[in-house]
Amino acid sequence: AEVRKTRRKSKLGGGDAAVELCFDEVDGVGEYVEIEAIADEDRIAEAQGLVAEWAARFGLTEPEPRSYLRLLRDRRDG
Repeated sequence: AEVRKTRRKSKLGGGDAAVELCFDEVDGVGEYVEIEAIADEDRIAEAQGLVAEWAARFGLTEPEPRSYLRLLRDRRDG
């Protein structure tokens, strides 16, 4: 299966407190926001907290662990 999406990116914060937001419109699935922080191995917990903080600020309360491909397949099968 092929996943088609349109993505817009934005960065928030700076330095060690920076996160990248990806606003995705996925054909046949819907709209999603990905929040990502890049961190060294010894700062993973801090990065996870930063992502959770930004998610809360935007009211993003329902994490979606499935890939876009899985979502698309589930939608077609369901």
